[in-house]
Amino acid sequence: MWGCFFRNAELERIVDQDLTRLYPERGSYFQTTRCQVMLRRILLLWCLRHQEYGYRQGMHELLASLLYVLSVDVERLSEVRKVYEDQFTENFDVFSFHENDLTYKFDFKKFSEYTEDGRGKDKGSSKTSSHSELDPMTQTIVLLSDAYGAEGELGIVVSDKFMEHDAYTMFDALMSGAGGAIAMVDFFSAPFGIPTLRSPL
Repeated sequence: MWGCFFRNAELERIVDQDLTRLYPERGSYFQTTRCQVMLRRILLLWCLRHQEYGYRQGMHELLASLLYVLSVDVERLSEVRKVYEDQFTENFDVFSFHENDLTYKFDFKKFSEYTEDGRGKDKGSSKTSSHSELDPMTQTIVLLSDAYGAEGELGIVVSDKFMEHDAYTMFDALMSGAGGAIAMVDFFSAPFGIPTLRSPL
């Protein structure tokens, strides 16, 4: 038990040391507390789940690039949401069901008109009222962020809430090769017969 504790403490020390050196420029995204905490948790969890590989220097840089791309996507989505907030509704998509299905005879359009301030929709709004009026890139962002779209719960592709989960999944797939021919973990493994420098777990 104590051996495991000290091995894990050593792993944490090595990961923390590498993370403090990760793009140390002042104001760097990678040095923010939020980013550092996510990187640390993901690396520690991955290393504990894959004890046969352990942690190797450079893994933090691979993960950092994935996390950065996800954060840029989330930031862009946030900007689009601010500008086109009326396109990001939480209304259920009635078109995904058959018109003559008896279980879905409720008129969602009429109901949603009266739930907004109890008076119906604001007719004098100057904002973009139709999805087709948006540029193609914004249309794609709106469609991929539809919580009730064709994918149901999976319709939310980019979410700040699940950024850490997504980064872990992407990192794990990158390291394992996700069933492909190349797994990044192979590049971190020492050739047969050469002692490894990875921390023991």
